[in-house]
Amino acid sequence: MAALQHTPIVLTGIKPAGQPHPGSIDLARRHPAFYLVADGHALITVRHPELLARRIDEVSATWLALGLNPAQAVFYRQSAVPETFEQMWILARDGGQMPTTMAERVAAGRSATAARHLQGP
Repeated sequence: MAALQHTPIVLTGIKPAGQPHPGSIDLARRHPAFYLVADGHALITVRHPELLARRIDEVSATWLALGLNPAQAVFYRQSAVPETFEQMWILARDGGQMPTTMAERVAAGRSATAARHLQGP
């Protein structure tokens, strides 16, 4: 039996709630990639629709300026794909959440964990 070929696929996203940054652009340039602007995640921190719209534009412009090529990668706004939210509800059913160890593996999770430790109980 022939060995299966493994082709990595990158999924990276950024919440438009703060300053845009390059994120995982370099990694995603080397593999097929999906980029998402996580506007749904920003709803708990950005309360003004005009500000959220501006930050979505800023994140999108930053990624495009850094060389993201929409002809070579999938680039989308999270809220444009309703299944994203449906998947979140499926994964979080019965009060379950992503285990802390998994959250700490991703940059956003590490940042949130560090912030909680700095704030204290």
